[in-house]
Amino acid sequence: MSRREQLNREEREFAQRVLRGLEMDRNGKPRSGCVHCTGVHSVVDGLPPWRQPCRRVKKITWSGDDVVEVEYWPDGKWNDDDVIFPDEVFGEDD
Repeated sequence: MSRREQLNREEREFAQRVLRGLEMDRNGKPRSGCVHCTGVHSVVDGLPPWRQPCRRVKKITWSGDDVVEVEYWPDGKWNDDDVIFPDEVFGEDD
């Protein structure tokens, strides 16, 4: 069974709303896919997108509030079990 088939209707519709910018956070701002992995996963309300925790990030270097460098885990070397990716919720018709 593919990951797409494992998603229930609620998960698929929620991820579609997030990826389309139609799902709001607690502050009334639109959520979007993760800037690091492009997927939908748990977020910390109130943090800007570049500060959100993502398991794909191996190391991030900051200078004040600016990102200086991001090192990512290679594909297949990070746990993406709780991430819903765009290709898992959108078909060719979307």
